[in-house]
Amino acid sequence: MNRFKNRQTPHGNVVLHHGANPVDDLPAFALGYHMAARALAVKFEEFAGYADYEGYPIFFLYRQALELYLKALVYKGADVVGLLSKPLQKPTLFKKHGLKRLIPAIRLIFSKLEWSFEVNPFKSVSDIERLVEEVDEIDPDSFLFRYPVTTAGIATIDGAITIDIILLSHELDPLLELLDSACAVLKDHYQALCEARDEFAEYIHEFDER
Repeated sequence: MNRFKNRQTPHGNVVLHHGANPVDDLPAFALGYHMAARALAVKFEEFAGYADYEGYPIFFLYRQALELYLKALVYKGADVVGLLSKPLQKPTLFKKHGLKRLIPAIRLIFSKLEWSFEVNPFKSVSDIERLVEEVDEIDPDSFLFRYPVTTAGIATIDGAITIDIILLSHELDPLLELLDSACAVLKDHYQALCEARDEFAEYIHEFDER
């Protein structure tokens, strides 16, 4: 018996369940990490003094949310582009944690869909790309703020780096909210395209039978 599983008391329980395609759950996971990061960041900003380690989980949660949103966008965007034109080759999304490698696919998806991001503070896709690159430059393998040593037992950094956690949260909050909306729009767009494709296929079938 596991004391934490299948408890009858409803308050405090969470359900982990995936649908037919578990990749579709990426935005939900990303949202959870973002909400946790934001809650910690708000408290962190209120502190007059703090220990360095109090900022480590905040950076990790923000970066994790960003990675999952970007991968969700690339995955579903590739499906949409595949319906609109020639199928887009999906990268090996889940083998590596780097963010910068996703930028070309995201740029292509935005271009194919003729999207423009004129939402403050992002005036263009380039603004989003620069922010993603800055986060990736700090921790390209999503390892730095999880462990002080690598799997080989070597220090994750040589020396020290200083990160402004408060500025990071202020910059990433609007980006993560934007990516959440983009994922929702892509999901709806994909569904609409699938329905239009099926309706057209049915029409062609009826036409051929006349």
